[in-house]
Amino acid sequence: MDNKIKSEKYRKFPVVSLVTGIIALVSTPFTFIIMSLFDFMSAKGEDQIYLYGLNSIGFILGIVAIILGSLDLVKIRAGKYDKNDRGMDIGGIVSGIIAVIITVFLFYDIFGLVN
Repeated sequence: MDNKIKSEKYRKFPVVSLVTGIIALVSTPFTFIIMSLFDFMSAKGEDQIYLYGLNSIGFILGIVAIILGSLDLVKIRAGKYDKNDRGMDIGGIVSGIIAVIITVFLFYDIFGLVN
């Protein structure tokens, strides 16, 4: 079996992890601004479902960034890939974690669960 470390010019997981983490981090505040413009508490029916979906964009993209960055870091630690893109993996994980934390705090703040 070939145990050589693969060196690729561009791997997909680090790039996708970083990009989804940045998009999650940027989109999270904008979704809550849009929710406040639409007056979320008085929304009924389909409008409320739409706003719930809009709220989950930053959360879902943050989780995706965390998973993809972690999977690639595991492959790097196992010796399957070289350490060139390790920074992008860590950047994707960190931005994903921050986006998830911001989304959770803002979600609880909107519904009045935090004093």
